[in-house]
Amino acid sequence: MIKNICKCFIAGEGGIGKTSLMIRLKTGKFSPDYKMTVGTNIFVYSIDYKSDTLNFLIWDFAGEDRFRFLLNSFVRGSSAVLLCFDMSRYSSFKRLDEWYKLIIDHTVNPVIYLIGTKSEVKHTVGEKEILKWKVDKNIRKFLECSAVTGKNVLEIFNSLAFEITKKDKKGRSGFKSYDCNEFLEIKT
Repeated sequence: MIKNICKCFIAGEGGIGKTSLMIRLKTGKFSPDYKMTVGTNIFVYSIDYKSDTLNFLIWDFAGEDRFRFLLNSFVRGSSAVLLCFDMSRYSSFKRLDEWYKLIIDHTVNPVIYLIGTKSEVKHTVGEKEILKWKVDKNIRKFLECSAVTGKNVLEIFNSLAFEITKKDKKGRSGFKSYDCNEFLEIKT
């Protein structure tokens, strides 16, 4: 049996550092080589949490418009969503409403975090505007992070683990267990 799996979907415009963030998470290093994501990249990240191992199945979705038709199928079943924008590119923040609507329309009550990438460079998005958007959309948490410096990369997933393992009123959490046959047949 494969235990404690959480599907985590990462969304946002193309070129804002989503894949770099995942590479930093997996390797502990920044890779300056940029390769556009085609469709989606899938990463697995495991952490030890409260004497158990939690496994994040992370779907890093391409941000370009030409891949948007895939989103409905790929986001389905996500227990967590990282809604990302580039702190140095205001246009990526302005398009968050589109991403938010797509996610809300195709998920059931995921834990959503707002993630500001590239925190190491000059910001073009003001903190008041970010916090207003977060409150208006009832987003649980906002974190600035950097794939270059590593700022808050681990904190994102440690915090998600805490949020998702909280049981809802019916005793369910966002982590699920599968036997090997079920796992191979998970439908997106």
